[in-house]
Amino acid sequence: MKRWSLPRSYFARMLLSLSIVFVLIISMISIAIYYSVDKVMSQTVENMSQKTLSQVSYSADYMHDSVRNTAYTLFNNANVIQYMYQKQIDYVDILQGVSQLRTWADTNSFIYSIYVYNKKMDMYMSTVGMDVAITNDQFFDQEISELMRQQVVENRRLMPIPRSTKLSLNGVLQNDEVDVFTYIIYDLQSADHEVQGAVVLNIKAEYLKNIIRSLLSKDQTDHSHLFIVDEQGEIIVSSDEGIEENTKFQNDFIDKVRLSDSNSGNFKTQLYKDGKEMMVTYVTSDPLGWKFIEVVSFEQIYAPLYKIKWITIMVCSSVLVVGLLSAFLVSRQVASPIRQLVGRVTHLTKTKEQTGNQGELAFLSESFAATFQRNKYLDSEVKQHRKSEVLRNYLTYNGELSFHSLSSSFLDNQIRIDTERCYSVILLQIDHYDKLNQTFSRNDQSLLRYAIQNVSGEILGHYERLEIVDLEGEHMVILVNPEEISEERYLVNMKELLKQLQCWSELHLKISLTFAIGGYQKDITEVNNEYFDLQHLIKYRFIYGYQSVIHKSMLPVSEFQHEATIVALEEKILAELTRGSFNEVIQSFDEMLLLLKSGTYKQIISALTHFIYVLNNRTMTLQNNSVAKFDIDYEYFTKEITEADTLDEVKIRFVLLFKKIVAGVALKNEGRGQLIIDNVVRIIEERYRDPNLSLNVIAEEIKMSKVYLGKVFRDAMGQSVSDYINEVRIQQVIKEMQHSDLPVAGIMDKVGIENKSYFYTMFKKKIGVSVSDYRKRHLNKK
Repeated sequence: MKRWSLPRSYFARMLLSLSIVFVLIISMISIAIYYSVDKVMSQTVENMSQKTLSQVSYSADYMHDSVRNTAYTLFNNANVIQYMYQKQIDYVDILQGVSQLRTWADTNSFIYSIYVYNKKMDMYMSTVGMDVAITNDQFFDQEISELMRQQVVENRRLMPIPRSTKLSLNGVLQNDEVDVFTYIIYDLQSADHEVQGAVVLNIKAEYLKNIIRSLLSKDQTDHSHLFIVDEQGEIIVSSDEGIEENTKFQNDFIDKVRLSDSNSGNFKTQLYKDGKEMMVTYVTSDPLGWKFIEVVSFEQIYAPLYKIKWITIMVCSSVLVVGLLSAFLVSRQVASPIRQLVGRVTHLTKTKEQTGNQGELAFLSESFAATFQRNKYLDSEVKQHRKSEVLRNYLTYNGELSFHSLSSSFLDNQIRIDTERCYSVILLQIDHYDKLNQTFSRNDQSLLRYAIQNVSGEILGHYERLEIVDLEGEHMVILVNPEEISEERYLVNMKELLKQLQCWSELHLKISLTFAIGGYQKDITEVNNEYFDLQHLIKYRFIYGYQSVIHKSMLPVSEFQHEATIVALEEKILAELTRGSFNEVIQSFDEMLLLLKSGTYKQIISALTHFIYVLNNRTMTLQNNSVAKFDIDYEYFTKEITEADTLDEVKIRFVLLFKKIVAGVALKNEGRGQLIIDNVVRIIEERYRDPNLSLNVIAEEIKMSKVYLGKVFRDAMGQSVSDYINEVRIQQVIKEMQHSDLPVAGIMDKVGIENKSYFYTMFKKKIGVSVSDYRKRHLNKK
């Protein structure tokens, strides 16, 4: 016993000292936590204020964008244009116009009132008040005339003007006033630069006030204030009534906010005579130029902190006392189990064996052993991850590879590719990846790729030297040392195996796969160049469609020689569009696509982009020389075409574009007839799900002869109302098949198709394949 007394005493003293140090550290950490809470709480309040202000700013920007869109829509509305510029308007038309304006106002929660000004008649049409049309000198809102003159002199930006106007209750003007934001959009068509016609929208300021009140809880309102100031520093909306007249409230900090170079931030200030500190947080709306400011009392921020202070002191004192006592008692019992722990560690490290009785730390010893085994497993996983990382780096390396370093790296990382033998590279691409990315989480996507990788290894398992590299996106790469002597035989066998993989993926994962196969390669240092070549090759999915297996032999073998024919077809299509001959346009476009299929991917995209440019020039010419409005965003349309995966998708988008152009040409040629066509198209697109929808129903609804209506529609659109209804339903069936797993019959019921046999026939006639074949071949559905 005497032999072990000194070591045990040493361990006891050491553990006691360490325990005391540990307790002191805990106490210091507790104190540090207290001071950290101060910073965290301030940061939390700042973040909450920033979030609240961002929500208010977003609501204000949303209101601004919605009102601007409404203003431009009204200003370009055919009826409103008549009310602004005609010299005479029947009273019945005025009533009808005001009724339409009130409908606009009622359907938009922001709008308080709408005025339409006609310079020629010197008259206002208003949605409030008992009189629907009032001369300028008798108009109740005389401030508007002055605001329009200021707008002409200062600028023409469509921006909100804070002001007050008369309150209207049930159409009757009151003596009280209501706060509004006024938007004025006008046109100058005279030499003296006077407003000839204008649309005025008065927006409810109460909208922003309500948002501010809803974002501030009852507890906050006593200690915080939220308000909005304009570019001149004037408070236009606030959470407190009467705060606009508090000059001290403004002068202390608003100028500092206005002069700040940052769009958001915070600072401390004292606002009141009693010297209470406040935190000022602000954000800026770039579209409006407004500052959104919240002022929060530090008394509110630190109220909970005082309780934490005393709790922390009590806890630290208790921990210190109890810890010192516990450390003293426990340290006397720990020395013996430490020997057992040391013995076990000695065993794991293969040093001299230690013996002793099992103690309380035996469980910890076994845990160390289990941890050691887990580390071995993790080491295996790290090696596999390292292998994949090495292959990814070589495949994506943009430079010349060294055969010696590559061979050594393959050997060191146990990569099963023989660098001395010929090899082949296969590129796998997941179709509809954007949809998959939106549908599944990142973890679920990893599981799907893992499943594809495992099944690929099983199906291609008879190739002993095979590596599958997950590029962590829509692509995977398969590296293989082929067993076949003949490259042709290898391609036949590999295509068959890849078809099996496609079928399995579609059946079990509902995922479509496209492959690009490279040929036999002898120089392993060219593996990165082969991968880059396959990235180009797989783009020919654009021609061959989803679930294709593409080889270099499928590329065009001769130069593209149809440029002149393509240019002639472009001119032909433009002429047919100008005449409004929709069917001829589609026929010519099909001829163009057929010629383009013999070109390379870059040539096809280049030709389509040039064609879009030509279409843009022609529609701009038609629009500038007539009243036709095509409302086509060619920049967005070009993006859609260049990002389309297949030519079938390209054709669908161009058909819709051609219909818009033909409809615009019809408006140019027929004038009033286009309003009828637009109304019919709107009814069909809104009610295509109704199986009873027909020419008779539409004609009865718009109070027109079905014979005349049918003729006008056919002349303008090149097809009957019934055919257009079926065409809309076809597009909806295709869209539903893209985003739904419903059976085809269920989709038909959903879009209002009763005669399914006739619809099957019509679908095959228009699209070229049956509904089931289209879903299987193009939309990756069973």
